[in-house]
Amino acid sequence: YMSIIDRDIKKLEPSHITLFPLESKLSVIYDVHPPDARRRDLANLDKVISDCCTKAGLWSDDFNIDKLQFNRRDINRKAPCIIATIKELTNE
Repeated sequence: YMSIIDRDIKKLEPSHITLFPLESKLSVIYDVHPPDARRRDLANLDKVISDCCTKAGLWSDDFNIDKLQFNRRDINRKAPCIIATIKELTNE
């Protein structure tokens, strides 16, 4: 997993790369598009994905994630994926 996430992060637009690693408090939403209808515990994905993103340099430490949400989406047999939406939390 780690090498795949690292590879995909490196595909980002060069202007986005300078934004990493994120240092502030974060809100993270994962939209999970599984390859089939087998039962999966989405909570088991949390540590794997968070550790991969930390190792790939997306954020400095997953300790900064203050809001976390997983959404099970439609099955995608051709291109199963997990889409992460990451936002920095502001002091409101």
